[in-house]
Amino acid sequence: MIDFGLSKNFIEGGNADGPEPDSPLKIRRQRQQKNNMKTRAGTPFYIAPEVLTGNYNEKCDVWSAGVIMYILLCGYPPFYGETNKEILEQVKKGKLDFTGPEWKGKSNACFDLMKRMVCKHEDRLTAEEVLRHPWMLIQDDLAPVDKDIMKNMFKNIENYAKMNHFLRTVCIYMTRQLNEKEVLPYQACFNF
Repeated sequence: MIDFGLSKNFIEGGNADGPEPDSPLKIRRQRQQKNNMKTRAGTPFYIAPEVLTGNYNEKCDVWSAGVIMYILLCGYPPFYGETNKEILEQVKKGKLDFTGPEWKGKSNACFDLMKRMVCKHEDRLTAEEVLRHPWMLIQDDLAPVDKDIMKNMFKNIENYAKMNHFLRTVCIYMTRQLNEKEVLPYQACFNF
């Protein structure tokens, strides 16, 4: 979602309006469809376990989005450690923890979605399935607390986008340079 230097276009089923059969572009697209990605790259907090093995597809982004959702809902990442190695060991285990007080009042649909995004590759939802999940659709029958949570999440994203350039740069610098324990004392400064 943020590092387009490492991104790759995902093409499912080709493009009916695309190039003629056997053109170089068509052949390249077919290869992209058949071959999983191999580059081992990503940020430890957000990387899917299959990326670490060097054999993955577009579902790695669903994992990362699930991690972001977890952070937006509770304020801290699901996998942590003192070093990148420790973080990656937690990522490989892939166990989500919902025992803290910040998880009280969240609906079963909320937990279901996260568990189906941050899980083994073969059990993971596709991006399209995530968007159709009941928790993602603000419906009248959705628990009121979930409506408030989702509205607050979207408001937090809006607030971040509206921050001045300097404040955003400081936030980015801190998240890349400091570990979780070092960031905690400063967290309140950036809460809205």
